[in-house]
Amino acid sequence: MREPDSEPEFEAAFEAAFEAAPRRWTQVLKLHVPFVLALTGCLLAGWFELTRALAGREVAWVYAFEWPLFAVLGTNIWWRQLHGPERRRAVRADPADDQAGVPDAALEQWKDYLDKLQAMDPPGGPSEPKVNARGPAPDSRRRPEGRER
Repeated sequence: MREPDSEPEFEAAFEAAFEAAPRRWTQVLKLHVPFVLALTGCLLAGWFELTRALAGREVAWVYAFEWPLFAVLGTNIWWRQLHGPERRRAVRADPADDQAGVPDAALEQWKDYLDKLQAMDPPGGPSEPKVNARGPAPDSRRRPEGRER
């Protein structure tokens, strides 16, 4: 890296470095500090449960192994967040893409079938039912005629 020759270049380089610094510190605060706190908490909880298990509490044996497992899981998540997504090898192109210009008969039949279905029942659901406004609505609280208690 070359040194800035003049004062304005030095100030511009200083400003650029100063503007990038808060992003690095926010990353430290957002990623490393919670990791250290959670790791310490998990290990302390594991130690606490181990002392309880050694004192005779049988169910504490489960927790004595569970808390260190949480610490390992948290370390794995922290590592993946720190180093970004895993890079995968590129997959070769599909040989079917070579025949892009050739029409597929089965695909055309399927599209025709879908067009027929859409013509029979257009999207948007069934149409609204017609309401008969000539007569009164039946009273659901009234007992049917001819029926006694």
